[in-house]
Amino acid sequence: MKDGAISIFSCIIFLKKIIDAGTKEKFQRIVKKEGMGLFRIVDMESKLRKKRPYCDKEKNRYAKLINKALKDDPDCGGRIPIDPETDELYDKIKDGVILSKLVNLCEPDTVNQDEIKKNEDMNIFDKYDNLTKAIEGAKKVGVKSETNADDVLDGDKERDNDLLGDLLARLNVPKKVIKENPESEKLLNEGETVDELADLPVDDFLKRWFNNHLKNANHPDELTNFSDDVKDSEKYTVLLNDLSPQQCDKSALDETDPNERAQKVIDNAVKYGAVTSIVPEDISSGNEPLNRIFTGDLYNAELLNAGDDDYDKELMKTYINTMNKCLCDDEDTNCFNVCGSSSYPKRAVINFIR
Repeated sequence: MKDGAISIFSCIIFLKKIIDAGTKEKFQRIVKKEGMGLFRIVDMESKLRKKRPYCDKEKNRYAKLINKALKDDPDCGGRIPIDPETDELYDKIKDGVILSKLVNLCEPDTVNQDEIKKNEDMNIFDKYDNLTKAIEGAKKVGVKSETNADDVLDGDKERDNDLLGDLLARLNVPKKVIKENPESEKLLNEGETVDELADLPVDDFLKRWFNNHLKNANHPDELTNFSDDVKDSEKYTVLLNDLSPQQCDKSALDETDPNERAQKVIDNAVKYGAVTSIVPEDISSGNEPLNRIFTGDLYNAELLNAGDDDYDKELMKTYINTMNKCLCDDEDTNCFNVCGSSSYPKRAVINFIR
């Protein structure tokens, strides 16, 4: 290999490995030239998958969260910060390093960092290899997005957002927290274990948690999605009232304007102790990934509102520190306050970032 180009001999070996792996039929042709003598193979079937519409708000939110989560990582020095006002995010994730780091924040050592190339001038095959490892790792931690390495290398913004939304939602509600939460037993189906519950895609887990509270509140309907089902704010209002009747009233249901209803939901969430940057338009428009993250924020608030004796204190200390690192946009402020070394507040101390 010379000047980032791969020899024709190496290319032939690469193609032979694909054929030997039994995947010949998936690959119809070489379609993109990345540089002198440098080609990559694109899975044509992947291009036919249905895509969710692109949303600029998601890009902005994801860039800020990634900046906060990885700002102290020495391997990301040349990749962080990402400008949330431009499309820089989609270029910065193309080499797989950022994605692999996010996966390991969800569950340490899921991606072997010794196998991840980190040089800033890596060729397309190293990028592809990094992305493949990162996306495989994402699936192991419960991410169900179908975004693949080709999508990321192509800068497919819709599919990149889909992957990042799933991955950041998982980071917001890690498996370890679900496993250590004693309330998780209330969510189990017959014959199901807590480990199996934690292994669910984060969407499915949060829907089950949400619906458990709707059932407790005798609400007639179930939540089936984080888009149309939450646009009118009714289910959020019922959920928050069930979480804390004293702090969260149902006055939002008296409002006719969808954004005013949503604002009351957000106000109640803040009273309860949720740390979130969602805005009324995200709820009223039914933005699925941002509402999924918001629901995770409410789940975390329930955990942090629990009594001291209900949770392992070392787990809580680790979790609160992680939340401070990953979910607070203000670098000088902690969203959650740990009161001393051995006692924890019954509710979070809020620095609500809009």
